[in-house]
Order: sequence, then structure tokens, then C-alpha cells
Amino acid sequence: MVPQWARFHILRIGRPSTILTANQDETRAACTLAPGSPPAKEHREILLARAKDGKCEFCGEPLDGNSQIDHVRTVKEFTDDMTLDIFEAFRQCWDLANLRLVCGRCNNARNRKER
Repeated sequence: MVPQWARFHILRIGRPSTILTANQDETRAACTLAPGSPPAKEHREILLARAKDGKCEFCGEPLDGNSQIDHVRTVKEFTDDMTLDIFEAFRQCWDLANLRLVCGRCNNARNRKER
């Protein structure tokens, strides 16, 4: 089983470069789910089209070049949910149904609250 501290790294950025665990094979295999960068970057246009009137869901400001991808169910929640194996957690975390585009200010404020 991938340790909880490593789950966050895998789920957040999907890169194996700095992960060292007792079970390196499982961790390495989990990281291959997203070589390079999270898949959400490829879906920015889909997320923008899905945004209500092209506005931030939280504050209503127009989404511009400062928009950010936000997880409806947070990465931390998936990290803490040890009932899901790392593969399923990654799949659900980066599924389009769990992503939305919001303005950078609101996303950063939300991230600060959840720490």
C-alpha cells in the first residue's frame, strides 16, 4: 500500500521523481497513470465551456488567463480516503466530473482554508 504522504504527491502532480517508499513498485506503477503532468491541463477548454457563462462559480468574475483548475472533491480528501486504492483515487481525482475552472483568487483562497 502506498503511504499516505506519498499518495498526496502522486495525486497532486502525478510524478514519481521524489517518491521513495517501502513498496516502490506499487508507487512507481501508480505514477505511470499520469506521466508528466496531470491530465486536467489537456481539458481546460472543456472545463471553460462547462463553466456557467464563462464565470467563476464562486465570485462570478469572468474567467480569463488567470483561471485555475479546481477539484470539487479535493486532492486532500482523496489522500485521506484510504478505502480507495491509489489507482482509483487518481482516476476519480482527475476525472472531468471532479474538475471545474475557477478564478485564481477564489481557488487560492479555498486552498488556504483547507490546510
